[in-house]
Amino acid sequence: MKIAVLGATGPSGLQVIEQAVQRGFEVTVCIRNPQKLPNLNGLQIAKVDIMNADELETAFQGKDAVISCLGTTPSLRKMTFYETSMQAIVEAMRRAKLTRLIVMTAWCTVSQPGNPKFIEYFLKPLIIGRNLDSMARMEDFLFNKAADINYTIVRPSGLTKEPLAEKIVIAVEGQFAPTGSRTPRANVAKFMLDCLQTNQYDRKAVAIGLEA
Repeated sequence: MKIAVLGATGPSGLQVIEQAVQRGFEVTVCIRNPQKLPNLNGLQIAKVDIMNADELETAFQGKDAVISCLGTTPSLRKMTFYETSMQAIVEAMRRAKLTRLIVMTAWCTVSQPGNPKFIEYFLKPLIIGRNLDSMARMEDFLFNKAADINYTIVRPSGLTKEPLAEKIVIAVEGQFAPTGSRTPRANVAKFMLDCLQTNQYDRKAVAIGLEA
């Protein structure tokens, strides 16, 4: 399988490219600064501006899927990073005649009754609220303006650097999952790659976490 990966120098993206290479995938890393990549055999490098659909289109040609682990530093100011980058990604995918997309967001992008109180009343107002708002707009863009894209939105719980856990990953459609509140990035990466080999989560937004 030939995949293009965005956000590959972040801790979650690194897990994706390492595991993808181990599976024998042909991996193209779409990145602004290739010097940030680890020395990993089996990677192809495409130097791109992730907001530039023309550059992304070239990187996406001939691929089977795109995986995005893009992220940005939390801010208390309004941001548009996630929806703006996704608009460029989708435009490039359309030009390259590519439809399969796996993208990572987070639990509780949209506030609703029953969401974990720690997220709603501490993390959102003080740390990651603007990020989640931008993620929500990105998700809304995929829901309502990307009917031609076969997306899977993966919403993990709090991410950790722990090694791959042997526990079952529970996935449910919705804002959060009835699981533990922490998930190793390695398990998230494995789930995202597994989504490429099933249609179970096609055009769905699923919250994931490890079984308690």
